[in-house]
Amino acid sequence: MVQLITLSALGVLFLMVSLFVLSLLLHRDSVVDIAWGPIIVFISLLSFFLHGRGEPRQILVTLLVSLWGTRLALYLLLRNQSREEETGYRQECQRRGPLFPLRKFFQVYLLQGVLLLVIVFPVLMVNHFSRPGLLFTDLFALSVWTVGFLFEVVADRQLYRFKREPRNYGKLLQSGLWSLSRHPNYFGEALLWWGIAAFAWPLPGGWNALASPLLVTFLLLCVSGVPVLEDKWQSHPDFPEYRRRTSLFFPKPPRSRRNRE
Repeated sequence: MVQLITLSALGVLFLMVSLFVLSLLLHRDSVVDIAWGPIIVFISLLSFFLHGRGEPRQILVTLLVSLWGTRLALYLLLRNQSREEETGYRQECQRRGPLFPLRKFFQVYLLQGVLLLVIVFPVLMVNHFSRPGLLFTDLFALSVWTVGFLFEVVADRQLYRFKREPRNYGKLLQSGLWSLSRHPNYFGEALLWWGIAAFAWPLPGGWNALASPLLVTFLLLCVSGVPVLEDKWQSHPDFPEYRRRTSLFFPKPPRSRRNRE
């Protein structure tokens, strides 16, 4: 297991350095966001081909993570088709000095590489340890992953279609899954990683796999997901009512006016 983690870490380091150089050439930091999913897919496939034995659990988990990462990368690539970042990137570098890109490498790229290794750890466990056949826990894990994946896909699709309508410019999406949670896509993201961790639970030291979904949930709820958007929406005139009516993270039926009173 130590050898697999070491190889994975070296692979992540190489990819993060490459992405950093690419971001300097393109003047775009969004490359690291788009590459997040594919890097996890790459590490998952690497672990499967190096240590996997072609067992059903190993094949299933690797396919699920590959599906998630490929879908996410395509969605972000489609969403981020814009040239605005290049100007902002140049201005930020000029404002913060010549050493700012180097600091950004350690604070953004290298840090994300470490976080990525923690998140993909359950996949490494599944592909390293041998346990033939599928258990009831695997069916449970697949169910959890499927619900999370569907939440993320449907929520992203609803948001993308909403923003493409010119009549919705400046509005908040408050229908569909977005009426059950203010961040249904983030809820789905967290849930599917709990499903991936559940695949590793029956394996030796399976409780260590919980570090992955715990980290994902913490990042989304407390660091880079929910807080950023909640702060962005604060000044929107429709947000106070939307916040009172709609659950923050976990999907719930919207509260009626009577319930609020």
